[in-house]
Amino acid sequence: MRKSAETGILKSRQYRTLFCLAVIALLGAAGGCRGGKPAGFPPLVPVEIGVERDGAPMEDVDLCLISDRQTVPWSVSGRTGSNGTAGLITSQGSYSKTGAPCGTFRVTLRKSIPPIEELPGNEVEALPPQEKAEYAAKIAADRAERDEMIGESTPAFLGNIKETPVTIEITKDTHNITIKIDDYL
Repeated sequence: MRKSAETGILKSRQYRTLFCLAVIALLGAAGGCRGGKPAGFPPLVPVEIGVERDGAPMEDVDLCLISDRQTVPWSVSGRTGSNGTAGLITSQGSYSKTGAPCGTFRVTLRKSIPPIEELPGNEVEALPPQEKAEYAAKIAADRAERDEMIGESTPAFLGNIKETPVTIEITKDTHNITIKIDDYL
């Protein structure tokens, strides 16, 4: 008889635990404590921005749009892909949606250039001579490629919010905008 009483107690504890967890989950979902649209989040329109330099699309350019309004609780950004265009994303805290609000924006543009991953000096010295030579050639090639990327990069003033002359207007009818870097050089 003792076993069945223990089993009944265990089952009732399991049911109470499951019931409490279910109530907490329902309260969290009903309260909108996660993932809900934040107050002040603007309506969005789908917008893609293209970035070109010397008539060619630029890949891996980070865009940040700064509203002409004094302060806003949200941010708008994107990164160009291989075709030189970026779909914009508007975020506020952990909430993000595809698109951008209507308005006038200053735009910063900064080419994303990955760092060269190098081994620490003591690890390079520990390599056998052949591997050390191969590693040195690889690093030299990576540096040359990075220097080429920097040469094709966006000018520094375009990445500075106080200096960028780039402005765009987004309306409900705006869907594609092209920024030509050459227009600002």
